[in-house]
Amino acid sequence: MSKSSELGAGFEALTARLTGSTQQPQSGAGKWYKMDVRGRTILWSCKASAQESGVVSVKKTDLAEVREAARSAAGTGDIPAMAVMNGDEVGVYMSLDDFVELMASDVTIPRTKSAERRRNASIPSALR
Repeated sequence: MSKSSELGAGFEALTARLTGSTQQPQSGAGKWYKMDVRGRTILWSCKASAQESGVVSVKKTDLAEVREAARSAAGTGDIPAMAVMNGDEVGVYMSLDDFVELMASDVTIPRTKSAERRRNASIPSALR
């Protein structure tokens, strides 16, 4: 596996873990599984660059590809989004219309175990 493939697979795993989602088999390259990561409501395409000064370009066609996989007649019906990593910076890219739909929905992202432990540690044991 090339360094680039390892970076991509690692970022897909991170995106899946942080969003409470599932990695798609074959990184979405198969006939039946689209894009890289799929959650309960969001279909993710992941892009990553290892260089601190690297550039991760998000083309109009990239967002169109994830939108088609989510919203076309044969799509998943999910909200399309892209997770982008540039060095140690991670962000989300999606259309404003899709963001508004996401905000209006009742989607919640489950907490990671470590976040749950930190939250519990901040509450005095007498109040738990």
